[in-house]
Order: sequence, then C-alpha cells, then structure tokens
Amino acid sequence: MERTSRVAPRVDMLSRGFLSKRRRMYPFHAYPRDRFLTDWEVELRFQAINPAFVKELLGNKLAFHLFLRDFGLDGHSCGLVGLLAQGSFVPTGGTVDLEEALLGNGRLFLKPVSGGGGRRCRMVEEPGELPGEGVWLLEREAAPHTYASSIFPDALNTLRVLVLRDDRGAFVAGVAHRFGASREVPVDNFSQGGVACGVDPERGVLGRGVTEPGLYPRDVHDHHPVTGKRLEGVQVPYWEDLMELAVELTEAVPGLRYAGWDMFLSPEGPKVIEGNGNVANPNNLLQPHSPMLTSMRTVAFFRDHHVLSEKRAKALIRKLGAA
Repeated sequence: MERTSRVAPRVDMLSRGFLSKRRRMYPFHAYPRDRFLTDWEVELRFQAINPAFVKELLGNKLAFHLFLRDFGLDGHSCGLVGLLAQGSFVPTGGTVDLEEALLGNGRLFLKPVSGGGGRRCRMVEEPGELPGEGVWLLEREAAPHTYASSIFPDALNTLRVLVLRDDRGAFVAGVAHRFGASREVPVDNFSQGGVACGVDPERGVLGRGVTEPGLYPRDVHDHHPVTGKRLEGVQVPYWEDLMELAVELTEAVPGLRYAGWDMFLSPEGPKVIEGNGNVANPNNLLQPHSPMLTSMRTVAFFRDHHVLSEKRAKALIRKLGAA
C-alpha cells in the first residue's frame, strides 16, 4: 500500500476551484492541473446539463425499472420482485405474496425508491426483517461474476460508467470499478469505505485501487486491502458488451445528455442497477485515477453545456491538439 498526501499550496488550489479534500485525492503530480474538472465546475454547473424530467426518471428507482421493461431492456436489470409501501407488499414479478417471493428467491435486495450512496440498502431473508414504513423496492439478489467475487466476495462490486451524449451520439468518458472492503457490506460505495479502481476504457483493465482513509491522505493499492487479491492488471470480462449497454441505455432515454450508470458483470454478462442523471460525481470516483479533460470530444461537451468557459475550453483543445 502506498499513502500519498502530496498537495499544492492550499490557497493556490482553492483559488483554482479545488476543495481541500480533492487536493489530496487527485493525482496532480502525474497530470497537468488544467486537465481536471474543478469542484466548482462540477458542483455548480453539472446540475443544469440534464432536463428536470430526466433527473426525476433516473432518480426514481421504480420508474427506472418500468422504463427498462417498456423499452425491452429489463433483461439487463437484476429483476424487480415487488414494491413495499408502508409495510404492504405489491408484487411485480409474478409472485402472489411476500412469503412466496422470499421462498422462491432465497434472499431479496431491499433499497429505497429514491436516494443514493447505497444508504439503507440491505439483503433480507425473512418478512420480519422488512421495514413497516416508507416506500422500498425488492429486487432479486444479484450474482456477480467470479472475477469480482474472487477479489472481494461480500459485495456486488459495481462499476460507475460515465457516458456523455453529444450531436454524434453517446460515448463513454470514464469508468471506475468499486470493490467492497468490509465496513458496509454488502455496499461497495467509495464514500462508505470501498476501494475504487480506474479502468482503461479501451481494454477494460483495472488500474490501482484508491481508498479514502481520512480527510486528507489517500491510500493507493496494487492489491485489495482486505483480501490481498490483485487489483492492478485484472481484465474485466464482457467489456465490449458493458460499454455497448451503457451507450444503449443513454441513447434510449429521451433528453438524457449524460449519465453515471451503476453496473456490474454477472456470469451471463453486464447488468444495470441504476442511472445517475443529476451529478454523476466524476470528481469523486474517476478523477482520483486520471483527469476527465483528456479528449477534445469531452472538452467540447463540457464547453457546450457551459461547465467549462469558452476560454478554458479553447486553451485545452489547443493543448490536446498539439499533443
């Protein structure tokens, strides 16, 4: 494990839009600083990229399941078994009641209809484990591919795929692979102690993993910090299928301009869990590995949606064209 805390002077970085936490997380020692989206650009300007109705669709997990079903993409989801509303079970997957659903599936994954970050999500096996208040979804238990479960067996180990959509169509702008690390099993979220690896979008090969042990340092890992399994250099299976599905999902949603898709690899191929159309957090998951602004197409997208100023975009495109 390597711990890095190399950082530029605080006032200098804050004046350029990077919060103190990001000064420690981003690899500024390896890339030019202007290749990174700043925290101000993401937090203040991403909100306006997608229309409100798109953010509402992706923010409601029930609506998203119904969208997948109606557009013939339901085979790429974990499978919705039912809705739990104020303690009452409403079946959607052909089962009659909750006992039958649990008996037929063994365990079900419970998650709130809205919200993010893996909060309040858990596996349930008995009716008595279910909440009596609120609105929840019950999904079939997802089975991860062996490449992921061999690295960390107690979480689904998902990928965040950031897809942008311009006049030429949708394209993948960055990928991070998350692995659980015991603290919040079965959740693998980076903000709750998980390990995040950058992924080569062309080859589907994992880079080194990053964890966030505290406010200021970052830990970099060649191997998983809990299981000791190799991270760097691992090939993600079904990579082309995963990239194609992320693009297909983006182009299927009317008005969607960008999305951070949460996906995983099952033994049969790629599956989608949900989409994030509000702020896909490229600064949280992707930029600890490499900056976002490394291609002219990506720079042009963020310029056209006023995330980057015209002046900054022109300077970046000029430098990228000369490289």
